[in-house]
Amino acid sequence: MTKEDAIAFYEAKKWEQMTLKERALFQLKEPRLCMPFTDFHEAVGKSCGRPVYAHEFANAAALIAEIEKK
Repeated sequence: MTKEDAIAFYEAKKWEQMTLKERALFQLKEPRLCMPFTDFHEAVGKSCGRPVYAHEFANAAALIAEIEKK
C-alpha cells in the first residue's frame, strides 16, 4: 500500500467496516498504519483474547499466528 492509499484508507475510515479480527490481521500485515493506533491495539487485544503490550508489536508474525489459531 502506498502512503497515499494508507491516507485514503484512514480518511474513509474503512477499518470501521471490518471485524476486529480482520482489522488486527490487516494492520499487522500492512507496514503503514492505516487506522488510529488505539483502534488497532484494541482489535489485536480482543482478537488474541488477552492484553497485548506495545513491545509485542515488534513481533507481528507471532501475533498473526496467535490470532489465526483462534
